[in-house]
Amino acid sequence: MKIPSILLPAILVCCLFSCGEEDVPLNNFQQDLAEVFTDADGKITSLVTDDGTSYSVSNAALMQPLRPDTVYRTSALYVRSADKAEIIGLTSIVSPKPIVSDATIKNAPLRVDAVWRGGRYANLLLTIPTSNKAHKFAFVDRGYQAQAEDHLLQTIELYHDNNGDGDFYERQVYLSCPLYGFGDILQAGRDSVEMRIQTPNGLYTKRLPF
Repeated sequence: MKIPSILLPAILVCCLFSCGEEDVPLNNFQQDLAEVFTDADGKITSLVTDDGTSYSVSNAALMQPLRPDTVYRTSALYVRSADKAEIIGLTSIVSPKPIVSDATIKNAPLRVDAVWRGGRYANLLLTIPTSNKAHKFAFVDRGYQAQAEDHLLQTIELYHDNNGDGDFYERQVYLSCPLYGFGDILQAGRDSVEMRIQTPNGLYTKRLPF
């Protein structure tokens, strides 16, 4: 099974700030996990948060163009004004699509701080022991099983290669697992997804609604 090279830390995509000589009221900053969409020229056209709210981007012309016609999974810092958002900063979130496999995988243990459903993703907040080497992550599709009352349970396992890293200190990381690829099989409101993650205390499992 080929695992894509997805490395940490996350890349800072852009960061825009303004300041003046005089004190001014602080803007109403918000920070959310979100999707950012670009057009054919790589210009950011919209920001969609996990609750489904969509904003047009008021300062897109000031930003460096990104890859055209692409959806980026990000942690977004922005200022909201009606249906528009002024983006202050975007940090990329590791979000590889699940790979179908029944092979044994690397699953170096880490600590699970939170797992929750947000928008089109299963989101993970994890703490990894590290000495500052790059880690690789992926999500492995282990298939689905029929449960009671026609309920389907999709299993997804976290691949984690720590690259022989040490444990001098800890670092928190966000991951997002795309779930929209299961829409042809799973039904919202009926089926669920089980995330499986190896920890120092054994296998952690968490079921989420699809």
